[in-house]
Amino acid sequence: VDRFDLTPAALEFMPRRPRWEFEDSSRRVHHRESKMFARWLKGVKERIADAGGYAAAFEQNVQVWRQLWRVLERCDVAVAIVDSRSPLMHFPPALLAFVARQLRKPLVVVLNK
Repeated sequence: VDRFDLTPAALEFMPRRPRWEFEDSSRRVHHRESKMFARWLKGVKERIADAGGYAAAFEQNVQVWRQLWRVLERCDVAVAIVDSRSPLMHFPPALLAFVARQLRKPLVVVLNK
């Protein structure tokens, strides 16, 4: 974990769910999430291109991110299962920072072969 890049720039590689209230309609929440996600996705692609990187190799479907946001908000402990042959390659530092720092929940990393 000490080798992870946890700088603010690196942490921007995980989209954040926009604020919402219980009084908001699901349509309004979905609209905010879609709008924020599109803005985030455009920014990430631009940063990768500016750095001379390859095409984005991460989930680009907002529905998947919505599911992750909701699961992480409701869970007591988050579990990440990563490939034991190269765990740092399969475990995003932004996820660690989001769960541990922003949500303040424990994160268990399971190594799987």
